[in-house]
Amino acid sequence: TSIRYVYAQSVDANGNINWNEEGVLISAEELGRQEDPIIISDENGGGFISWRSYKNDPTYGELYVQYIDSEGTLSWNEAKLVSGDIKILLNSQQNMCSDRNGGVYVTWYSDSSIGDGYYYGIHIKPDGSMIGPSILINQADNYGNVSLESSGGGDAVIAWKEGTTGNE
Repeated sequence: TSIRYVYAQSVDANGNINWNEEGVLISAEELGRQEDPIIISDENGGGFISWRSYKNDPTYGELYVQYIDSEGTLSWNEAKLVSGDIKILLNSQQNMCSDRNGGVYVTWYSDSSIGDGYYYGIHIKPDGSMIGPSILINQADNYGNVSLESSGGGDAVIAWKEGTTGNE
């Protein structure tokens, strides 16, 4: 079992480090792999960071989110588990975008070999409250290349391709 952690660092326009030199530990100091971080700026010097943790599910992993403010302080006592008991597709990457109201959206593929194969998303508000997860694409097969983008006013849009292999 390997151990990997997720860290964050802030750098100013002149290349100076704003937080401590080692970075700020985002994922808890626990056994298990913590991988695939993505950060979305809050436009105020901080941001929302999502990553995949394999501590409780060493095969599929679980998605977590934490908020770090402009001073490098974690805002929530514990990271938010956003994927719940939904099995995440192996070898896939979550996606994120700002809601342009101080929150973020996080999306991911579920694994059709053990779950429903749908595409899920969750909205995380600035106070840490969550709406979802919700099914965004309700088919198990023949879709992919999902793109996520803020549409302003707290909303987001997604686009994807559909088609069987050879018909793309």
